[in-house]
Amino acid sequence: RELTAVIGAARSGPAARPAGPDRPAPLADRPAPLADRPAPAADRPEAAHQAADRAPLTGAQSQIWVLNHLAPDRPTYHSPLEIRIDGPLDAAALRAAFARVVARHQALRSVIRFDVDRPVQVALPEGPGLAVMELRALPGAARDRELARLAYEQAVAPFALDREVGLRALLVHVEDGTHVLLLTVHHILMDGVGYGVFCRELTACYRALVAGAEPDLPALPGSWLEYARWEHDWLAGPEPERLAAYWRERLAGLPVLRLPTPRPRPDSLTFDGDQRSLLLGGAQSREFFALVRRAGVSPFVAVTAAFAALLHQLSGQEEVVLGAASENRRLPGSTGLIGCTMSTLVLRIGVGDAPSYTALLDRVAGTVLAAYDHQGLPLPRLVRAAGVRHEPGRLPLFQVAVEWQEPGAGGWDLPGRTPTWRVGRTGAARPGLFLTAAPRDRCLAARLGVNTRLWAAADAGELAATIAARSRALHFHREIT
Repeated sequence: RELTAVIGAARSGPAARPAGPDRPAPLADRPAPLADRPAPAADRPEAAHQAADRAPLTGAQSQIWVLNHLAPDRPTYHSPLEIRIDGPLDAAALRAAFARVVARHQALRSVIRFDVDRPVQVALPEGPGLAVMELRALPGAARDRELARLAYEQAVAPFALDREVGLRALLVHVEDGTHVLLLTVHHILMDGVGYGVFCRELTACYRALVAGAEPDLPALPGSWLEYARWEHDWLAGPEPERLAAYWRERLAGLPVLRLPTPRPRPDSLTFDGDQRSLLLGGAQSREFFALVRRAGVSPFVAVTAAFAALLHQLSGQEEVVLGAASENRRLPGSTGLIGCTMSTLVLRIGVGDAPSYTALLDRVAGTVLAAYDHQGLPLPRLVRAAGVRHEPGRLPLFQVAVEWQEPGAGGWDLPGRTPTWRVGRTGAARPGLFLTAAPRDRCLAARLGVNTRLWAAADAGELAATIAARSRALHFHREIT
């Protein structure tokens, strides 16, 4: 209810700050292994939601669930991927590997239903399978059109999350020796960490099965539903209040980033979007990564600093506010679980008074590290800590987000095959601007998503090119030695 109030105000207009005390804190804040977690007392209100086959949503899932209901038929939180596999492929082994991973992870067999007055996730006995389609009989042009149609339809078709798991998988035999695996994942099902686990385990199972062996996967520390119950209790403990105290101080007087946009901002939240991709050349990319090494910062810090400098230039504001996400896997061993645990971070960066780019890099690095040290607070508590006034047509806290994707996160490692991948299009957007950067084939790749109610698709290309130009220019800063 609190999250609905926070987001609903941004959708329809100003509203009062959500009120209400936090739950009491019955648990210690030190994480315990899932196997050592105490069973819920029968008289605790959470006990009804802690049957073996169900659990509360995590904070990340709750946030996505509410935002998804603002535009239930839009693919705002769909993550489509097209993986092209060149070389012979054992489709039966890949289907069997897919089934092994689905059976192993509860999140891949869970739907979201209402239990009394709140959504809960319910594990089903079985999950989705890998479908297979043949296009080899079609002529070349017709085959390409059909593949594009299948990819788009799978990417944008709504998920009925109360009846189906937020995962679709279709293997398309395009021609002899060429196959395309179409994956569409609803973000409420898994975050970036979970997606990496899914891809690594899928390929590990495939490699074992085609070799006639049993897959040898590491034992899981517990189930996904056990993790969700643990987080639910952790959020009722004392640690979130310590985090809230930090964010109250950090976000006091938080400015609203007001970028000039070619189109007027609507009075309500919209989720129409488009994206543009670009790839820096080899020499330019080498210069960028050399800058990162000389400065002693992460590539994420360097990209965030470049993006913040551009936003400062476009808006004329001394401070810019960006959103980011953290893994938020607090429990030991939980990085091996598929699920969605990510935490929203608010990066408040003073750009206008930075005396040099070196100083800006140091400032961004400090901001990012401090934010990661205080991750884990759900969005409603962040909004309450900031005390921001709701504005119609804007999400609370930030309108621009930035993300860095590590190489090899997908884990596609098929024996004797050469998989290549690309992100599918959905025609949807989350915040006003969303920059994703990643190393790819020893180059710096970037993808900029824009809300097309504010920018035209052509504007996305121009903005992406400007970001690339600024990133290329960073090596000219002689203060970095």
